[in-house]
Amino acid sequence: MTYLANQSDTYAYRELPKRSSAAQSSQFSAGEATAPLAPKPLRVVHIGPCFSRGGAENHAIDLARFLDPSRVRIEKCIVTDPNMLDPAVAADMPVPVEPGDELSVRQAAREHDVVMFWGMMLDSWLADCRPPLCVYLAHGDSYWTHDLLVGSRRVVDHVVAVSQGVQRKVCDGFPSSVILNGVDTARLSKTRSRQQVRASLGFQPDDFVLGFVGRLSPEKRADRVIRATAQLPPNFKALVVGWGPLRQELFELANDLIPGRFAFVSADRHLGDYYQSLDTLCLLSEFEGFALVVLEAMMCGRPVIATPVGSVPEAIIDRVNGLVVDGEVESVCQAARRLWEHPDWARGVAAEGRRYAEQHGHAWRMARQYEQLFERLWTEKHGRGADRQAHPAGAEVLAP
Repeated sequence: MTYLANQSDTYAYRELPKRSSAAQSSQFSAGEATAPLAPKPLRVVHIGPCFSRGGAENHAIDLARFLDPSRVRIEKCIVTDPNMLDPAVAADMPVPVEPGDELSVRQAAREHDVVMFWGMMLDSWLADCRPPLCVYLAHGDSYWTHDLLVGSRRVVDHVVAVSQGVQRKVCDGFPSSVILNGVDTARLSKTRSRQQVRASLGFQPDDFVLGFVGRLSPEKRADRVIRATAQLPPNFKALVVGWGPLRQELFELANDLIPGRFAFVSADRHLGDYYQSLDTLCLLSEFEGFALVVLEAMMCGRPVIATPVGSVPEAIIDRVNGLVVDGEVESVCQAARRLWEHPDWARGVAAEGRRYAEQHGHAWRMARQYEQLFERLWTEKHGRGADRQAHPAGAEVLAP
């Protein structure tokens, strides 16, 4: 097993009063009629507080890779906390990723057609120099996602929620659409057989491996995978594939509760190797937006045990294409035992999950929907024949 030192990938959120009013919302689908194409592609800047290993960053990377550059093009990514910019992750982004402050964000807002942002408030920076189109990405269903949106209400034109659950919990009072996340299956490539990977991790052929993949932070509750494994028979093992501030603590917990029955790895390439080594993926988060790991596990033919957070109620039908649990350790134990005791049924659940992921989970579909939405929003705001280059803001740069 391998072990890497802790790295912090959290950042502070500022709380604001809740806003309550009737939301203008829409469910966006690939079948909607699209606005006529603009004469030039819409030029987008992506802005966020960090660019480290996580779902929001993978979303940006996949979107930049799969957008049709003749329609919508992400030209650069600005990270407002330079300490949270991981060069290794930034290298995966097919456009420049650079640290920036208020001045650079204001300049980017005037040089691009669309500001697409998440995880921060922009009212104080952009209220007097609103971009032509400003779209907030609601990646989560927690209170702070809503509070950050409220702190950007003077500049936001539209909100994209990554699930219907996020839309219901976060987007009250704002025009919004739902575009489900998609996965770039290139990340799921394999280099070895299932048997080879399991052997390298110290697992035996008859072991039943519960897995966690993702950021090791409190809301993900990865410790419950370890605690559940401790209450199951000795042939149940745990694999933790992740990074984040709780890594050391979780490693020590596993050493205390299940010595010799676990492995920790850190990986951002060839994730298919690790998914195929699992017998089930566990997503036991307290809150989520759209957990890409659910789609990734489904695409790799692994049954999923998940709490009903974020997109899970939209993607998983309990005991049909996955198992939905309340997140308590005992419920995880019961679900894992059920999969172990009924292997044929478990394979059927995995097959149904894979069928869902293949139909709904590809990044290509996600990119087409963003293109359609951005073109429609532009037309509704500026008219069908609007010349973006002649927008009054032009390339003017104002001092903060």
